[in-house]
Amino acid sequence: MAVGELRRFSQKLGAAALMDRESPRSRATGIAYLSMNDDETFDRLLADQRLLKLPLTRAGTYLSVGIDEEAWRGIAAAVADP
Repeated sequence: MAVGELRRFSQKLGAAALMDRESPRSRATGIAYLSMNDDETFDRLLADQRLLKLPLTRAGTYLSVGIDEEAWRGIAAAVADP
């Protein structure tokens, strides 16, 4: 993911919301147990994108992270009826 796109998600949702603290990669690195501010979290995610909670979904200015069917329905409705 490009820096600008990741930054867009981070600015709107917060970097902590983008990190999958339950993933095997998070457990293997011990990162799930670290206390980090948003800038530190963003830098970690940028350096190792395997830590991202997927899917990251964007439709225009609408964003969601992870499996969030309610958000997807809201995005679909907003995009279909601007």
